[in-house]
Amino acid sequence: MNVLVVDDQTSVLSGIEHGVNFTGLGFDKVFYATSSLEAKEILKNDKIHIMMCDIEMPGENGLELNRFVKDNYPHIIRILLTSHAEFSYAQESIKLGCFDYILQPAPYDEIENSLQRAIDRYHLDEEHRAVYEKGKLFEELRPEMSDRIVLNLYAENPETSKESRHMLERMGYPVQKDSRIRILMMDIYAYVSKADPKYGDITIRKCFVTSIERVGLPRNIYSLLTVNRYRRYVMLLFCNDDTLESLPDEWYEKLYGDLKASLGVSFGLYISEYEHYLNLHPQIDLLENTLANNISLECGVHFASSEANTHELASSDLMENADRWKRMIDNGDFVQMKNSVESYLSFISSAHLAGFNSICDLHQQLTQIFFNYMYDNNIEIGDVFDETYSYQEILDAYKNIDALKKATEFMSGALENLKKNDSEEDDIKKAKNFILNNVNRDLTVKEVADHVHRSPEYFTKVFKKETGQNIKTYITQVKLDVAKDMLSNPNIPISLISCEIGYTNFSHFTQMFKKYENMTPTEYRKAKLG
Repeated sequence: MNVLVVDDQTSVLSGIEHGVNFTGLGFDKVFYATSSLEAKEILKNDKIHIMMCDIEMPGENGLELNRFVKDNYPHIIRILLTSHAEFSYAQESIKLGCFDYILQPAPYDEIENSLQRAIDRYHLDEEHRAVYEKGKLFEELRPEMSDRIVLNLYAENPETSKESRHMLERMGYPVQKDSRIRILMMDIYAYVSKADPKYGDITIRKCFVTSIERVGLPRNIYSLLTVNRYRRYVMLLFCNDDTLESLPDEWYEKLYGDLKASLGVSFGLYISEYEHYLNLHPQIDLLENTLANNISLECGVHFASSEANTHELASSDLMENADRWKRMIDNGDFVQMKNSVESYLSFISSAHLAGFNSICDLHQQLTQIFFNYMYDNNIEIGDVFDETYSYQEILDAYKNIDALKKATEFMSGALENLKKNDSEEDDIKKAKNFILNNVNRDLTVKEVADHVHRSPEYFTKVFKKETGQNIKTYITQVKLDVAKDMLSNPNIPISLISCEIGYTNFSHFTQMFKKYENMTPTEYRKAKLG
């Protein structure tokens, strides 16, 4: 524990230093300051637990320093020292929340007594802070704890489910084996980015719960919300009589409308059939199948039904189209192939002619076409996929129509670009000449790629493969090579050289030169000219 003593009189500080048994009180370090300015510097750089401070000091007095410490270091216990028994000082010290007020000159044992009580107070405050932090942590973890309990309701293991029911009953949720249930499943991340901060877990949970409250549930119907492993929000509605079945379909439509207004986005809300709690798992499976078969990602409320028929494509129709697409890609008709696939996907989606199984089969046929082409043309996977679209993304593109369209668009475009490898050497030469001719400009990768009519992502990869450097590094190296040539001429000012190669900021030019050449432009010129 550390203490700071502040007094503008060095004789007072010296007396306290030699008269107070700081070691016996358990202090590790004692800091001394003769002004508020010195004290603030110590507070900034060292951990202080208790501060004793004189009031009457030139410049910023002790009361002003205490006000600063109160606002910026609220955990520090503060003791005021003064040789003037003025009521206004005592009154102000109370307002500032000072721990003690000692009238000087005071016996050292009285100062020690005050410090000991301050130490005890600090430890007590520490305990209170620890309890408060634990309470905060518990509140922060409460949703996760309740989430786990609710999630265990859906467990296959009957003992786990039973234990969850007992825990929920203790929390006031009377889930019984014969409770009537209906499950609501919200699938929002198929429609929005998981990285979008507007659609974080806490936000969506609050919206779901608040919308339920606004739309209104009969008092004997209970709701339990959790998030499953697929990051879909699952709400269990249950009751122990027939009230749940009296909720009309319009109630769910109204709930969807309120959620949509709160979240500001459309999504899919899937509703199970009515069942008993013991038949919960078949209803979960039914919801997952209903969701999977929404291959067009249609928004709104979807009532699941075990009697619903799912249309699937005839295998002969699929094979016929797959053969046609293979011929197109083998002939190099990548754009035509892409348009044909997208047209076919749009048709089966709008006509509701296919379900999840059909999309899986279609995905398998398309990936087989693409990967067979890559094998036949000695194309490596690393030459196709990049940060804009990964290998894993095409493997996961079976989930819906939009994902399959995106996969087809990317693959057809990437393979078309790779077919143009013969012209890549010329493109790189053109790019190098363009960079050299525009050495006085702050060129971007996009400008270089646009000059050779390539996408920045694709041309960056080709340039690195052929030259061993990325485009940004090459641009910098060309600029520095030109700069080195100009530095060989002692008559050209270095500031002019900086401008000539596109660095309007001389300091930036110096930094870049030193980074690549391990010396400044001035040092290079001296070494070059001897």
